[in-house]
Amino acid sequence: MQHLHALKEDPALLYWGVWLVKRKAADKIIGDMGFKGRPDENKTAEVGYGFLESCWNKGYATEALAALLNWAKRTAEVEKVIAETRLDNPASMRVLEKVNMKKEKQTESMLYRELDWEDIH
Repeated sequence: MQHLHALKEDPALLYWGVWLVKRKAADKIIGDMGFKGRPDENKTAEVGYGFLESCWNKGYATEALAALLNWAKRTAEVEKVIAETRLDNPASMRVLEKVNMKKEKQTESMLYRELDWEDIH
């Protein structure tokens, strides 16, 4: 709802919020993914995602994140993407590794990763 209110104020935010992820074969929404706002002044955007537990470890998050990153790259508004994940979530950490996001820093509970466009395969 917060994104919808912000979108009403600034229609340019349309693509910088949540995207729904649909499994074509079942014609079912299985999760969401998107940006936590527009890219900042350094052309950095943060991504986040969540999927139904029944859809974990099937490659859906990796496929959707790769597509989202490719879209962001084509906009020319993003030069770097960042993400954070809890250390107790190895599946999410693996998704970020699979799209070639590099470890930036780590705290007691969180892992922070980033991706510069030259690191995309």
